[in-house]
Amino acid sequence: MSQYPKSQALTCPLCQKENNCAVSVGEQIDTCWCKAVVFPPKSSLIEIQPDANACICSNCLDKIKEELTLGLKRVD
Repeated sequence: MSQYPKSQALTCPLCQKENNCAVSVGEQIDTCWCKAVVFPPKSSLIEIQPDANACICSNCLDKIKEELTLGLKRVD
């Protein structure tokens, strides 16, 4: 995450709210919420989030998973 300013690293690129990334605040990756959840395949996330290095928040992840399950396509 060193390529982003700290304020940007703490923000979800999709909703602009805090992403609660443990790494962004100096913690180990093993303590981050993202290690306890299942992400959709990268190929399905490319259109939604082109930068795979940016951390999204758990709320956006839940919305993305729901959209994929329902077969919906984002238009934002």
